[in-house]
Amino acid sequence: MNRWSEKETNAIKEIRYRLGEILTNRPQYPEVVGDRKLLRFLRGHNFDIDKSCDMIVKFLKWRDDNNVDLIRHEILFGDINRKIDKQLVDELVNQIDSKINSKIDSQLNSTI
Repeated sequence: MNRWSEKETNAIKEIRYRLGEILTNRPQYPEVVGDRKLLRFLRGHNFDIDKSCDMIVKFLKWRDDNNVDLIRHEILFGDINRKIDKQLVDELVNQIDSKINSKIDSQLNSTI
């Protein structure tokens, strides 16, 4: 018994053929480029292969633009906790500095 129907299997093959290196030249995370993920795009777009390909390309571009695969890798294999803590501390310090400077400016302006 096949995992997917013949229609689904053929549609997945067509997407893999059309997108070729776009799918293969990236980390091979099943939740990103696996058959099940591709099938979700197909089902979500009523097996419109052109639309599914377009949406997959946009999905992958979003992942690249937002460094999602790097973040995933760091969570699973790296020391992301230290990096997040430093970034969070830097952001909080900047917010506090900004609030303090605003208060000082308003107090100076009120005494003038």
